[in-house]
Amino acid sequence: MVFIKHLARRGRLILALLFAIGFLSIPQARAAFATRAVHATGYTGLFISMALDAAQRPIISFFDFSTTDLQILFCADRQCSAATVKTLDLNAGAVGRYGSLVLNAAGHPVVSYYDSTGQRLKLAICADPGCDAVTTVILDDSAADVGQYTSLQLSPAGNPMVSYWDVTNRDLKLAVCADPMCSSVTTTVVDGSASVVGEYSSMQLNAAGNPVIAYLDGGAFSLKIATCNAPTCSAPLIRTLDPGPFAGLYPSLRLDAAGNPVVAYAGNSASKIVQCQDATCTASTIHFLDQTTVGVGIYASLRLLSDGRPIASYFNSNGSDLRVASCVDVACSAATVEVVASAGSIGYYSSLRLVGDRPVIASHEGNNGDLMFSYKAPGVTSVSVPASGTYRAGQNLDFAVHWDEPVTVVGAPTLGLTLGSGSVNASYLGGSGGTELTFRYTVQPGDIDADGIAVGALGAPPGTIHADGYDALPALNGVGSTAGILVDTAAPGVVSVAPPPSGNYLTGQAMDFSVSFDEPVTVDASAGTPRLELTVGAASVFADYVAGSGSATLVFRHTVAAGENDNDGIAVGALQLNGGTLADAASNPAAISLAGVGSTVGVLVNRSYQVTASAGSNGSIVPAGTQAVAQGASLTFSLAPQPGYAASVGGTCGGTLAGNTFTTAAIVADCTVVASFALVPVRSYTGPSATGEGAITASFTGGGATCSFDTPQYIPLTGHAHSPPAGSAPPGEAFPHGLFDFRAVECGAGETITMTITYPSPVPPASRYWKYGPTPSEPAPHWYILPATIAGATVTFSITDGGLGDDDLAANGTIVDPGGIGYLVSPVPVLSAGAVWLLALMLVLLAVRQRY
Repeated sequence: MVFIKHLARRGRLILALLFAIGFLSIPQARAAFATRAVHATGYTGLFISMALDAAQRPIISFFDFSTTDLQILFCADRQCSAATVKTLDLNAGAVGRYGSLVLNAAGHPVVSYYDSTGQRLKLAICADPGCDAVTTVILDDSAADVGQYTSLQLSPAGNPMVSYWDVTNRDLKLAVCADPMCSSVTTTVVDGSASVVGEYSSMQLNAAGNPVIAYLDGGAFSLKIATCNAPTCSAPLIRTLDPGPFAGLYPSLRLDAAGNPVVAYAGNSASKIVQCQDATCTASTIHFLDQTTVGVGIYASLRLLSDGRPIASYFNSNGSDLRVASCVDVACSAATVEVVASAGSIGYYSSLRLVGDRPVIASHEGNNGDLMFSYKAPGVTSVSVPASGTYRAGQNLDFAVHWDEPVTVVGAPTLGLTLGSGSVNASYLGGSGGTELTFRYTVQPGDIDADGIAVGALGAPPGTIHADGYDALPALNGVGSTAGILVDTAAPGVVSVAPPPSGNYLTGQAMDFSVSFDEPVTVDASAGTPRLELTVGAASVFADYVAGSGSATLVFRHTVAAGENDNDGIAVGALQLNGGTLADAASNPAAISLAGVGSTVGVLVNRSYQVTASAGSNGSIVPAGTQAVAQGASLTFSLAPQPGYAASVGGTCGGTLAGNTFTTAAIVADCTVVASFALVPVRSYTGPSATGEGAITASFTGGGATCSFDTPQYIPLTGHAHSPPAGSAPPGEAFPHGLFDFRAVECGAGETITMTITYPSPVPPASRYWKYGPTPSEPAPHWYILPATIAGATVTFSITDGGLGDDDLAANGTIVDPGGIGYLVSPVPVLSAGAVWLLALMLVLLAVRQRY
């Protein structure tokens, strides 16, 4: 918990036992408090001390952790709806912890605080109410570390007096200024009797102007009080008020009307209060303020109500909420606990003040690091509602909103009501200055609620309802039952109009319209038949009533006449009585304004349709573009594919393709005809050998459905535009049939084709299939052998698009391949004369070696 953090650094982790002690329940209530963040820049609002100016506007000093400065906040009004923040001490380092704020007789803030960087006690004195000019004074720099847990009061002469803790010597000390500006200071050790004494000091001045200080004896974990005999406290009377164990944490001291000390503090896992029976505490009584949970009572801040009853704010570390405990009597025989705020982790460093008997509290919210302000707001205790019954147009519904204190009304608050499926407002009638405000709603024609109205929210913008300058909380409590408050004034009304289904309606066909009301209606057609006006094309026609009287849905019908035409959707006009009547069971005439009319964009009459024809590449269609076609008719189109391409037809019209003529199906809607033209694949080619040996046939498989020959041809080894360079052929190789030059196009990228070439006569033995062109490993054109299978007059090989054998070396759907069968025809080579002599010499040497 937070207060254990402050003491654990001194090795006193035993305080954790506080939360293991049992506790009793005492009354607890949730109060009507309003809470807002008044400063939310960075992580701020620690070590809070609050005072109220002459107009009861809060002034709050605090430590800003983000800037490590002492800052002060001035509220613009009592409820701190706006605020201004100023920095009191801009010295380098961290200044402003353990602050204590009071206002002098002129209303100028004076703040005592701890300089964490200098480890000393300081004082900030404002020269004006808004602290536009500030003087800072060092009060005590006598020890290595001094000045924590400050509590500031001003003497009758306005001289600052500060109780504080000497961290180095672990003593309770007092600094007394000789004048309001602290030109000189007297410091006194008030209590140095224990190993650790003086933390959490809280000081008041008695009627003689002498300090009375409550504080923690950290060695014994007990609550002590020092009553000084003089302003400088040279000979204090020290007593133990609560010996503990585990008592005296975060004490807050006040003096009652008789000058007797009253101290609120945390102890024994609860919030406690001790009341002295005299000024020097020769006798005292201890009571529990809050035992509802463990960890309550820290950061206590105590005040006395106008009748002398103690009231204290404090933090509940177990529930992370801010609380207030009010004693039920001056002796505090019991206390009422109110949860002020519980959002986040709120209540650290609470500082309580009273405006009259209204508690206002400054505190810190730990999750977001914000400075918060809370005040007891006027709240609703109950709402009286009208008597049960059925209310009709012109009758009044009166409501009385009861408050826990007199409130003032400025402007025009409202009380929200839910009436049927709609929302209305009851207007404010009167009651300002009292505890009961009245609101009235006059039932209007058309209002209806069959299952009981509901009371909604109080419409009271800031400043509309308040007490003593504090806005009321609009939350409603204790609202009476409204289940029996019914409203029935509405005449039948049209809720929807359902047109006929979308489609093309021809002459003689009926179009039915269903008009639905919010209750059953009766049709009287004795003096005329009600009808529904329609717009068909540019003409007005009518759908007459045909059925539905006594129900909530009436049917109107129009039969399409010859000559009526509408290509973009009819329109529904007005419902006309035409001499007839429509009324509900109570004879309330129906309101005939149409509502919820369904879409009629698709309701067409004798319409024509648009047929749009288009063609892809490699062909054309005639006629192209958009043609208007009467319903049921068809169109004929001529297709002209380019050579080598075949036509196909898609789109949405449907129809039949015969050769290159396409005829649509009967047209019943706008539709399209889309002609496309696909290449007719050529996968076999027969032609004469370039060497005159006869006809050669080449065919392939694979490559994808559209893969096709493109300009295949049989060419000579040299002399043709596609032949390899003259003289480049492999030495000694003969090419009896020349070369086969082809391109395979429209293949799948990266696909493989398997080529079979049948020659006019068997291929010579030891023949190979030679290729001329680049390869993946050698981009310059050259001769190389392509793996192939040769059987008789047939050669078979495979080429992968972009791989070996494809001259463009790209997987692009095109394979380029000039090549042909070759075989070796060069004679056996003859040795030269020198080679013969060398061979003879080697034979002689071999014979000599074998003999010896």
